[in-house]
Amino acid sequence: MAVPGGRRTDDGRFVISPKTSQKLALTVPTRYIRSREPYSKTLEVETNDPDKPLVRLTMSFTVKDVLLVRPDPVDFGSVKPLSVYKRELTVVNKCDEPVTLTKVTAFPDTVLDVALKGKPRIEPGSKAVLELTYKPSMPGERFLGIVQLETSLEKIPVKNIQVRAQVSGD
Repeated sequence: MAVPGGRRTDDGRFVISPKTSQKLALTVPTRYIRSREPYSKTLEVETNDPDKPLVRLTMSFTVKDVLLVRPDPVDFGSVKPLSVYKRELTVVNKCDEPVTLTKVTAFPDTVLDVALKGKPRIEPGSKAVLELTYKPSMPGERFLGIVQLETSLEKIPVKNIQVRAQVSGD
């Protein structure tokens, strides 16, 4: 948290002069917030006011995707070994500037492959389509993989999409 213009004391606290106000700058990392439902965070401010020693400030917001990938995660469901399964992923640019997919990779590449259908540059409001191919080799309990998108966006240089499946022995 930053208190622009606030005076900092030797013990690390910020002081706001009497009868004045102070803006607070609060940053909430949204990288791991999976829900797109309304979200809230509460900030507690300790004061020296005997009537209000603790002030709670609550902010509510909804996380908006800048680069929307659907489906996310990719779930192939129950699959059989030595078969080939394909899914399309759609990448939508929801920001105000073009985005370039600089690199598209699937891990592990021994059973997953991803290919960009079209151009890597996505204009604002436009989309790109990726074709994901999964070739399960051996039966096992669960498969977990990743499609990794490297982008030209400074704030989202890498976006990971989980890939999962249940590999049956039948």
